[in-house]
Amino acid sequence: MTGGSFTITNIGSLGIEAGAPLLNPGQTGILALGSVAQRPWVHKGRVRPRWTTTLGLTVDHRVVDGAQAGRFLADVAAVLERPSQAVVWS
Repeated sequence: MTGGSFTITNIGSLGIEAGAPLLNPGQTGILALGSVAQRPWVHKGRVRPRWTTTLGLTVDHRVVDGAQAGRFLADVAAVLERPSQAVVWS
């Protein structure tokens, strides 16, 4: 892989729940998506089965500040939780 600045990898397709993705040389960041599965989740004070996944992000701290990376990861999670809110109508 050459010429890219950011990678998205689907480790979930291999049945992996979570991992720490390694940066490809010359890239700024890599986002890993873990397997999607029903897991127990507390929602409104009750434990219920929910479809969940894990996200892992690695960035080159020479280029990206950790706080920016954290906000980016939170934004990705928010879009995955409520994709309809990410749609912009003109």
